[in-house]
Amino acid sequence: MRTLTTLFTGAVLCSSLIAQGVITRIAPDGAHHFYYNGELATAVADANLTTEVDTILLGGGDYFLTQQLELNQPAVLIGTGVRQDSSAAYLGRTYITKNGGNWNLTITETADGSELHGIEFQSLVDVVLGSTNATSDVDDVKITRCRIEELRLSPSANSLANNTVIEECVLRNLMVNNAVNTQVRNTLLNQVTGAGSNSQTEFQHCVFHNFNFSNSNGNGNVRYVNNVMLKLNTAPFQVNEPSIYEYNLFAGSGGTYNTTFATGIANTGNTSVASIDTAFVANNNINPNAYSITADYHLLPAYQVIGEGGAQPGIYGGADPWKEGQIPFTPHWIELYTPNTNTVNGVLQGVHIKASAQQH
Repeated sequence: MRTLTTLFTGAVLCSSLIAQGVITRIAPDGAHHFYYNGELATAVADANLTTEVDTILLGGGDYFLTQQLELNQPAVLIGTGVRQDSSAAYLGRTYITKNGGNWNLTITETADGSELHGIEFQSLVDVVLGSTNATSDVDDVKITRCRIEELRLSPSANSLANNTVIEECVLRNLMVNNAVNTQVRNTLLNQVTGAGSNSQTEFQHCVFHNFNFSNSNGNGNVRYVNNVMLKLNTAPFQVNEPSIYEYNLFAGSGGTYNTTFATGIANTGNTSVASIDTAFVANNNINPNAYSITADYHLLPAYQVIGEGGAQPGIYGGADPWKEGQIPFTPHWIELYTPNTNTVNGVLQGVHIKASAQQH
């Protein structure tokens, strides 16, 4: 019998999967605590009672919130990933959702340094930094290989958050809310608001889906470098958001599309092509209006060297390019081969186990 599987870390090997995979909370001293019935809120509440940084490993499946989920103590939450095709043996991706109610994941002011990896937040489950606007000083949060409909860096307009890092994610809406030094890399996103002129927000090697680059977003002095900007426009388009644009690729949807910049807007080395099909590989299945899991965002060779210093724009460029499958950094078993009949003295022979993890 041959089984191809992607089991999630050694902690899950002795556990059976049910509607949600087993949750494992690992304390810094190595103690393991198991939650067998999708008890995400209980695992987080227990982590909040500690004085150290716990790691919470979430199995695959759907986790339905029935209350607010708050991190009040630094913790690292790691799911199985956000793609069904890369996490099938764990009941699929780790998916946090809700049936009703205004339930979100909040990382509070006492949870600086928390991390999220390989988790999908859907059905209007927002990720929010800070419990109140006046005290939303949440620093050094890292979000990697997640999929989030709305990420708010404070509950409302004036965040005190610092040094948020977002890498290899899919975001529908990022509300910076004037948080300082937000770094977004190798991420696909639709909308960014509230990145004010003092926020020092920077996007590198991202893909923007039909973002309008307008003053109405409240953005200013944002640094956009080595990104790909996909546009639905088929006529000339003028960028008037007062930010800094360096070595980006703007790709329209045909017709007479061309990108220009309003007077006084800093721009260097940007490239504009009339059609997505001009710059991307054939049969790319790219929807300029939204992320598609079936899209191929690889650029043609001629456009892989047009970034700053010959870098590749978009998600496959930079120091940490996009990893296919968006698998979290934790080890995954990728193959378990157990033959039926090859035994010697009752010991099964020829067993092969292979493991893999995303390199970062």
